[in-house]
Amino acid sequence: MDFAIRGFGILSARADTLNLPKRQPELRTALFIGVDVTAAGYMKAMLCMAIRIPQGVSMVGFDDLAISSMVDPPATTVRANNRQIGRAAVDL
Repeated sequence: MDFAIRGFGILSARADTLNLPKRQPELRTALFIGVDVTAAGYMKAMLCMAIRIPQGVSMVGFDDLAISSMVDPPATTVRANNRQIGRAAVDL
């Protein structure tokens, strides 16, 4: 069963990640996390579990929010052109 974070905030991501070993003892080696704020919570939890990023697990966030440069180590993130995404959605 894959791991899913139920919320999108730092605290919910941290709480879900800290409970991960109980639900899924083997961690993934690389993760894509759809929101940078959630990625920050995940990173905080990994540090609490003594798992180093990127040595223990690699991760990529999405949105290129300022928080991605404020965590340690700075998070890898994908920048999206939200205006272009919105236009494409309207064209569907």
